[in-house]
Amino acid sequence: MLFFFVFSSFFGFSEMEKRLIVNVQSRSYRQQLIAIDSITHGIISAEMFYHLPAINDGTGSLYDFTFVDSVIFLTKRCDFRVWKWSETEGWQNLYSQQNRGWCMSNRYIRNNELLGFTAKGFWTSQSGLYVFDKTLGNWDLLDVRNSPKTYVSSGDFKIGKDTIVSVFGKKVELGQSYESEMLEGYGLNLKTHTWFRVESKIELKAKMNTLLGGIVFDFENSVLIIKGETSLFIEKKSKKVFYRPIEYIDDNKIEFCYNDCMKALIIHGGMQKVIIPRLEKDAKYMGEICFTDIENISDIDSFTAAMRFPWFWGGSLLLVLGFVLGMFLMTTKKLKKRTLGSHNHTDLIKKLIQENDVLLATHELDNLLVISGDLNADSRRVKRSRIIHAVNSEYQLMAGKKLITRERDPKDKRYMLYRIKK
Repeated sequence: MLFFFVFSSFFGFSEMEKRLIVNVQSRSYRQQLIAIDSITHGIISAEMFYHLPAINDGTGSLYDFTFVDSVIFLTKRCDFRVWKWSETEGWQNLYSQQNRGWCMSNRYIRNNELLGFTAKGFWTSQSGLYVFDKTLGNWDLLDVRNSPKTYVSSGDFKIGKDTIVSVFGKKVELGQSYESEMLEGYGLNLKTHTWFRVESKIELKAKMNTLLGGIVFDFENSVLIIKGETSLFIEKKSKKVFYRPIEYIDDNKIEFCYNDCMKALIIHGGMQKVIIPRLEKDAKYMGEICFTDIENISDIDSFTAAMRFPWFWGGSLLLVLGFVLGMFLMTTKKLKKRTLGSHNHTDLIKKLIQENDVLLATHELDNLLVISGDLNADSRRVKRSRIIHAVNSEYQLMAGKKLITRERDPKDKRYMLYRIKK
């Protein structure tokens, strides 16, 4: 093996996500030159690493591992699929092809669940927080407050367990893309599901044109952003930002990148480089980033009003064309039926049968079906419908009839109740 790297004994102490990115078309991967067992201390084995799902659908060659201890998720850039490893069957795809139109910006793990942070679509961005439902195999949109609507992150990191901070990104509206100022963006509190603004008065244009395409190394107490010949070092506690020129790194030629939150390793152009999160003596202090509350949605709208106005008429035309195109596609192509047959609901059916011949309100049924109250109303409705359909289909095979039926509330005909009858 050409590439052999052993991390310090601090590995595993952090509760942060560890990340691994690999280009499966690179020479080091194709020739199996990366000593993955040693790099990850056996968390990602050579068998897992060199037997990734073969996908030739035009979505690129970058695969992402996101993991905390033994909880490991495998994903692919601009792809909704999520894989989990099975010792007997290899990588198993959990995604059931139910979402449309987004390219997830980044993924995090919280309480053993995989979260998606902002997404980019054809016409707009989605400043959303998503959670992957392993039972139904789809991404659900969670309720958030003060959403910046059309912002999609290009560079973000985590502070503690409950805060995600994006320091650069884009806004996409009506097909037009607007790059945000460097070191300005938005953040999200995962406890309260509330967005806040990230601001700074740091001027970087004399030193770099853009941060888009840069690499973000999210460490335990600091963040390192590398773009070309420049680097930015951010102390998480003080929010101070330092600038330092570095030897040029072409982010398009990176073959492998691993970050265990204490140190990082990249392989580019056949060479390996170890990155240690420390403030170098020749780094120049640039200022600080700060977080401010978003009072209301109008605050967000005014943030991009100046950019949006010149494109108003062109945007309107694009919107009309998009509507026509959307109607054409909807009338000429049928959506695939959602596949739920692969999910076994035997345990759920046993639990439901214990509630035999009772009428349940919607929130009572949601509790039985373990549908999170954090989801918005539409997501809860869709998820409830899918589970009921799956349970009834499975029970039809077992008992020849539906287990869950709907009927009007006898006390108020405007509302529906659910009856469970075995």
